[in-house]
Amino acid sequence: MRKLITTFLLIAVVGQGIASAQENDSLATAAAAAANSVKIVKTLQGAYLNSSCGNDRLGGSKMGFISADIPLAVEPATEDLYKVLLSEERYAYIPKEMVADTAVAPETMDVCPTQSVMVSNEGKYDRIRIGLPVRKPYIIRENSYPRQMVIELFGTQNNSNWMTQYTDLEAVENIEVIQGHSNITTYVINLKKATSWGYSADYEGNNLVIKIKHAPEFSLKGLVVGVDAGHGGPQSLGALGRNTKVTEKELNLSMAYMLKELLEAQGAKVVLSRSEDVAMSMTERKEKFLQNNIDLMISIHCNAGGTARGTSTYYKHIQNRELAKTILNNLLEIDGVNEFGLVGNFNFSLNAPTEYPAVLVETLFLSHPEDEAMIIKKDFQKLMMKKVTEGIKDYLKYCKKADKQ
Repeated sequence: MRKLITTFLLIAVVGQGIASAQENDSLATAAAAAANSVKIVKTLQGAYLNSSCGNDRLGGSKMGFISADIPLAVEPATEDLYKVLLSEERYAYIPKEMVADTAVAPETMDVCPTQSVMVSNEGKYDRIRIGLPVRKPYIIRENSYPRQMVIELFGTQNNSNWMTQYTDLEAVENIEVIQGHSNITTYVINLKKATSWGYSADYEGNNLVIKIKHAPEFSLKGLVVGVDAGHGGPQSLGALGRNTKVTEKELNLSMAYMLKELLEAQGAKVVLSRSEDVAMSMTERKEKFLQNNIDLMISIHCNAGGTARGTSTYYKHIQNRELAKTILNNLLEIDGVNEFGLVGNFNFSLNAPTEYPAVLVETLFLSHPEDEAMIIKKDFQKLMMKKVTEGIKDYLKYCKKADKQ
């Protein structure tokens, strides 16, 4: 890793040909100066990596959350971000508020060998444990075709010569390990099911542990659904009705209760993020859902902006696309409702968790007079929430069929 820090800083110029002696001297001086700007930090709880230093109203595009207490080599990128040096050819970005300056032994940053792997059925999930001598940064993604989970461990070399896989696994078909780069070990988890019900990743000591949830019964009966009423409290009104000046926060809460009633009537258990007009941070909402072990999450909002109108659904992770699609298709069955779209890779904070499927529903535009006239009516709100309920039911039917193939 110490060599990596200097090497990383030279990559951009290596491919430009052989430099003159003077250029070489300048390059060496620049590399030495840049290397001095590299520092070692440790991640804090809730840390995540971004794929770029870009930004918008919802923040930079998240690559994924990572555990606390992982040493990272970083250098300044922007006022708010560090560039994270993952390998000679890979880097990411992390908010400065997500790390702490912590004394780290230099050898902790060296490339290390991976250790044994254990995959077991723990009742409600399959548990993958990857042994390491020290904590290392990682990136995890799920693929739809083929159904795989890919884990990249940076600053490591494969020495996982013992990978135990028990025969009663429900989520994991098999696991393979690849050393495609000198200091990135890649674990490919081939999955048994066509659909995904979430996973978590965290360190237990120096062991990276991934828990892949088993599918629930494909029925609303017994399903635990998180329902989020967007905004809330005196400082987060949301959008305002163009003509009525009704606040989005009150419409969201009204529809959240309607959705709760409809789901519970069919046997589901519903966890509301907020049950009254109170302010709640995104972190508080996510923690409440995680503490209640929800199976999926729907966040209810109203939209606003320009002359646009219509309904739309949003997802971050590709494995949640089908849920967003089935809900949208049902909403579009309502007379007078236009389509605003199915939006992927959406950077909304409540779409980001991987522990459960999560979809944001933007019902209608309060800034459009015709949309506003519909959405302020209680009967119409209930009709939209009935269609969300039907969308969830259709998704469960899809999962049951897909997982049998």
